[in-house]
Amino acid sequence: MTTKVITGTCRAAYARLMRAEKNELNGATEYSATLLIPKDDTDTVSKLKAAAKEAVVAKFGPTPPKGMRNPIKDGDTELKSDGSALGAEFQGHYFLRVKCNADKHRPSVIDTHGQELMDPDAVVSGDYIRCSLNSAAYDQAGNRGVSFYLNNVQLVRKGEPLGAARQSAAEEFGVSSKPAPAAADDDWN
Repeated sequence: MTTKVITGTCRAAYARLMRAEKNELNGATEYSATLLIPKDDTDTVSKLKAAAKEAVVAKFGPTPPKGMRNPIKDGDTELKSDGSALGAEFQGHYFLRVKCNADKHRPSVIDTHGQELMDPDAVVSGDYIRCSLNSAAYDQAGNRGVSFYLNNVQLVRKGEPLGAARQSAAEEFGVSSKPAPAAADDDWN
């Protein structure tokens, strides 16, 4: 058994994969994403559950403590903290929050040809990705559970952006993005 998992194709939500951001809860600067895993991807779900179980056994032994937090959530039944339903993109999916501390590690992000992606907007929420993850159990101040940590990412294909997609300058200012007309030769007279 292992705590390492290579996922199948998942959809990225809340993607912070190209630029690290400060986590307001713990103060750490992190790369992170929420992975939307189709419920019919039973291979990925089985691997994640096995890796989580292995992490629990490694930390707590064969009998885990009561009240362990499960990192794999059901997008059809989980609710937001205010009690409202999650967005439509969560329906029919399990979801899992993954992260890594930017001070210790920057995940490599590649395309399907193995080329490293450096553009800060190369992977955004809504894109389809695969991830290399490791699980680890935790026991902090009475909170017990399993977290999945991000190693590397592969962009499989671009998707419809989730959330507020950034507009181009031309769209925002209502101007055409056509090239400027070429000057006629006789304008130089």
